[in-house]
Amino acid sequence: MNRSEFERKRITKHRNTSFASTFFGILSIIFLLIVIVAMLIIILFHSYLNIALDSYRVGINTNRIDYNCVPYMYDNNGEQINMYYGYYDEDDKDFIPTYTSVYSKLEDLPNYVYSAFVAIEDETFFDNYGFSPKRLLGAIVAYKLNGDSTYGASTITQQLVKIATGDTSHSAERKARELGAAIYLTEKWEKKQILESYINVAYYGDNSYGIYEASMNFFGKEPKYLNIAESATLAAMLNKPEGNNPYKGDEALERLMQRKVLVLNKMLELNFITQEEYSNAINYKVTFIGEDFEYRNKAIDQYIPLAMKEAKKLVMEYYGLSSTDEAFDMILDGNTKIYTNLDQELQQKSYDILKSTYADDIEMGYILTTKDGRVPVAVTSKNDSNIDHVYTMTRQTGSAIKPIGVYGPAFDLNVSSPDTVEIDEAVYIGNWQVHNYGNTYHGAMTVRDAIAYSYNTIAVKTLQKVGIYTSMDYLQRLGITSLTENDAYYPALALGGLSNGISPFEMCQAYNAINNDGVFSRISFISKIEINGITITPPANTERVFSSQANDLLKDCLRSVVEYGTATRAALDYHTVYAKTGTTSDSADFWTCGFTDDVTATIWTGYDRPREIEIIPSGHLSEIWKELVEAYYY
Repeated sequence: MNRSEFERKRITKHRNTSFASTFFGILSIIFLLIVIVAMLIIILFHSYLNIALDSYRVGINTNRIDYNCVPYMYDNNGEQINMYYGYYDEDDKDFIPTYTSVYSKLEDLPNYVYSAFVAIEDETFFDNYGFSPKRLLGAIVAYKLNGDSTYGASTITQQLVKIATGDTSHSAERKARELGAAIYLTEKWEKKQILESYINVAYYGDNSYGIYEASMNFFGKEPKYLNIAESATLAAMLNKPEGNNPYKGDEALERLMQRKVLVLNKMLELNFITQEEYSNAINYKVTFIGEDFEYRNKAIDQYIPLAMKEAKKLVMEYYGLSSTDEAFDMILDGNTKIYTNLDQELQQKSYDILKSTYADDIEMGYILTTKDGRVPVAVTSKNDSNIDHVYTMTRQTGSAIKPIGVYGPAFDLNVSSPDTVEIDEAVYIGNWQVHNYGNTYHGAMTVRDAIAYSYNTIAVKTLQKVGIYTSMDYLQRLGITSLTENDAYYPALALGGLSNGISPFEMCQAYNAINNDGVFSRISFISKIEINGITITPPANTERVFSSQANDLLKDCLRSVVEYGTATRAALDYHTVYAKTGTTSDSADFWTCGFTDDVTATIWTGYDRPREIEIIPSGHLSEIWKELVEAYYY
């Protein structure tokens, strides 16, 4: 062997040895990395799985996703309310489930309807144990390495758990609890029940909870009549319900249609539909019924949340619970029947009257109670807003506060009377000058006329006789709960410039005390609740606030307001009306509060964000009040 050949073989052998060494070195490094990653995963999983295990042991309350627990509601004639749709209670953060008459069972739907949801939301649904290990691991690693808690790891079961618990926080701890609860739910419920519940409580956008509402809202048909393309479209809405809302513009519609194609692709891939069905669905032009299609009774929808709020409070008070959330769980767990004071026909009439009034951006709230405290009507929004303009909203009352905060107390304390003569003149309290509307003064007049024409100077003079804290005490005894220490000054109590304002509900309740000989009692949306074999009725909580004599004087003054004062347009032909109007100094809030011998009613109007209303003629709101009260009689 010559030298050159020897060198060649030696170099080749060295290269082979070097390659082997490098190869095994790389393998060793990879193995070491795998061990390190495995140990890291074990460490990361340890605390996560401990939380999940605790959640599994505790389980979840399934009442909010189990339609066997939905309470029944009845109107004042004992008729089951058949337009009870799901909604979200913004105040108490409760989802109120859809009424059982529109619950969609899987057995009544074509297979492709629910298959669309499985295809896009959780393709391993029928085989997994409530969670996807692959997606779960990705979520945990993403959170630990990048702090990204939005990584999608939720199966259909986990999403249902999120609805049941109401916990939407973005934290690893919440996801761990969700994992344990999902395993618990998978053991407790059959897959069919989980999927059925999910499509019936999921939010689809445009205020549509559950597949029935969504199907009616977007396509004008019940879910059992959906075709494949429409089913895929509904399933496509769930990841971003409002972002994919087709009624929100062309961009949202385009996003929805792109995701619909993705759903159909997954359905074909998973053999949920045939190639022919896929082609037909892809080529089908999905059309939407439009926002003006009325599939639900919006008038009745506005009353139901108010009745449910009161039902929760009544149950909480009766059982001595610590929160309305506990009461809500008890309602859902108690085979509950809620009997309301709702008059469906009158509610619809009142709603229609308000809808026919002012421009769309102006809001209104209206409530009427019978003299004995039953509330058959409450229209919370002229524009079908989610904002409650009757029970929750509080606004400055203007002069509508004078009978309950100034003159009623003054007559009761015998420091003034309707025939007392006062001077309408410039009044100064510190640096504040009291002005009448129009900045005019009228000299000597009776208190009756000052009430009728709503002169501010005499209201302030009378309040000085009553005293600020005495006035506040009377208001609180009349059920006003929104007062603060900041209201202990003359403009607030004499002229209605309260820091928080008062709700139409509480104004109506206070005026109803005047209608009941000066005796206050709670007004109610509920007549009774039957729960767990027990009947709960609203407590009256009666208290005499004004003496009979003082109350008669106050009523007579309110009659004068209608006869020749600021509320002449509220007069009825066959019933005596007692009323007071109210307008804030900036003309942002208008009120009419009044009663007949049978009913008490309050109406408010204004913008959601207070600003001057320029289009309402003087006295016109009283005319609407009259039309609404006439609807009760005729």
